[in-house]
Amino acid sequence: MLSAQESQPAEYREVEALLASSVDAGSDSAFAILQRALDLSRSSGYRMGEAKALTYTGIEKEEIADHEGAIPLYLASLDVYAAIADSLGIGKCYLNLGAAFSRLNNTPKATEYWEKALPLLMRHGQPAHQIVLLNNLTGAYNVTEPKRALVLSEQALKIAFELNDTARIADALNNKGTVLLKLKRLAEAETCFRQCLQLYSSYGDADNYCRSLANLGETLNMMGRYRQSQQLLQSDTALCLLMSPDIQTLFFNQLGNSALGLGDYQTAYNYLLKLKTIDDSLFTVERNEIAAELDAKYQTQLKNNQIKLLEQEKTIQDNLLRNQRLALWSVIVGLLLLGGMAWVVWRGKRHSDDLLANILPEETIQELKEKGRVQARRFEMASVLFSDFKGFTKISEILSPEDLVAEIDHCFRAFDDIIAKYRVEKIKTIGDSYMCASGLPNSDPRHAHELVSAALEMQRFMDEYNAKRQQKGLLPFPMRVGIHSGPVVAGVVGARKFAYDIWGDTVNTASRLESRGKPGKVNISESTYALVKDAFACEPRGNVAIKNKADIAMYFVLGRLS
Repeated sequence: MLSAQESQPAEYREVEALLASSVDAGSDSAFAILQRALDLSRSSGYRMGEAKALTYTGIEKEEIADHEGAIPLYLASLDVYAAIADSLGIGKCYLNLGAAFSRLNNTPKATEYWEKALPLLMRHGQPAHQIVLLNNLTGAYNVTEPKRALVLSEQALKIAFELNDTARIADALNNKGTVLLKLKRLAEAETCFRQCLQLYSSYGDADNYCRSLANLGETLNMMGRYRQSQQLLQSDTALCLLMSPDIQTLFFNQLGNSALGLGDYQTAYNYLLKLKTIDDSLFTVERNEIAAELDAKYQTQLKNNQIKLLEQEKTIQDNLLRNQRLALWSVIVGLLLLGGMAWVVWRGKRHSDDLLANILPEETIQELKEKGRVQARRFEMASVLFSDFKGFTKISEILSPEDLVAEIDHCFRAFDDIIAKYRVEKIKTIGDSYMCASGLPNSDPRHAHELVSAALEMQRFMDEYNAKRQQKGLLPFPMRVGIHSGPVVAGVVGARKFAYDIWGDTVNTASRLESRGKPGKVNISESTYALVKDAFACEPRGNVAIKNKADIAMYFVLGRLS
């Protein structure tokens, strides 16, 4: 008996093959392939193929940031899905249209399409599509209809828990927290932000961790708990300073509000000056007026403090004696705790050594054993690599979950073996993304050379592997690789399940390099190129636009210089 696919007309099967091949093609080639698929679908009367070809082309348009060009393609696809009464296809088109209008900052139009998608995807869609849609609508309604936004955020959170997806649970909690903050339900907002902070920390999402930290700081400030907010924010200042300017702005705004609430006008004034250095355009006339007022209050505060100094001197002496007693008890308790830890470590040393060796660098394990914790370290120069498989979402719709996981596991095991040949440290995997770095946990002046060498070998492995898959008539797994060099902070996160991770703008930029790369290529930034140009032949790409950043000069690595 023929399968459903084999029983289709030959033209239909050819269209599906073209659609599949567009997944691993570069943008220029993908457009040509998809046009062929569209022409063949129309000439053979294959309406489903026509709708898919239009949608895929729209997605490719958005890959190159042509959101306006994607909209008419989604609308044309919508007409075809409507003609064949495909409710799921219609819902996905509405979701895509809303996303395109949102990226063009047209929130009312985006909301209109997302509302149309809601009943269709909630009935027919996959949970992942439902969560994306609900989170989008939560953000859209938070300003104008926060009660409606709260209902949507709770629906998204429920689905995320059903999927047991940590990243989606964290995002849904953060979204719910921002809505509760808007509704002034501050205790509930605090709970949401503290929960999502733990989750973001557990898998190393530094961007969202710092955003949620600023949200929690704002919540505590609104509750009048200024000292607690200040201490919380100051505990992670070093990490947030490595983030993008918009995150730093959120962060210092709340530190300034904490100082203001505590009556520390000089510190509040200093934080306003920090905001000015981040982005001069943010230092508006209104902030100038506030700064002048804070300075005046600070001068008054100085005079009042001089009067209070004599009164405080006796109190200081009393506190000093009490603190000495507390310090003595702290030492005694600390010694008892260390003794207990030493006994536990001694008892399970062999077992814990084996476990730790699989998740932490050797140097970090030694520090953990010696100190009971790992001090976060700043590396002034390291190189970070991200890889992922282009068109993974499309591929995942074709393969069964079991086959998909088996394929990714095969590739990632090979990558583990490859980086073991070089001075490269595996950081983590997230879905189809593989992340590693060089130049840490020990500084290495040749970090960029080591990582580029490993990246080229990873791509060679994928070329050979994909060739074997295609010989068997199977879809290839086209891989993009991006590398950027710069400062990072590295350390261990988590209290129960240790994880060695890295943070900073260098990490974010490396991720952007990967997304702007091409399948089969190793895409590096100008800072990495400057470090390896003496050893590797590179092809300049010029300045390339990346999300939320200025254009960056990029290069494709062609291979070692002879």
